[in-house]
Amino acid sequence: VDVGYSFAHVVPFVEEMPVNHAIRRVNVGGKLLTNYLKEVISYRAFNMMDETALIDQIKHQVCTTSLDFKTDLVESKKHTKENKFRLE
Repeated sequence: VDVGYSFAHVVPFVEEMPVNHAIRRVNVGGKLLTNYLKEVISYRAFNMMDETALIDQIKHQVCTTSLDFKTDLVESKKHTKENKFRLE
């Protein structure tokens, strides 16, 4: 999976070889996610619609892809300093 500014490409592999007929482009990228975060934060708290650089910085610092969702979900609910999902 390669996520860019405007879209993402998904390339499946079978036995270390790409399956060319199954490659897909998805029109979801970093810009769409940044704009969505701006809307959600603006709706819930402060007007952040003009703060694209700040929201982009927050997205890069906090947003991750989980390799073990159940474990990460339990970890995110802890209120300790070792919680890697909390910003101080």
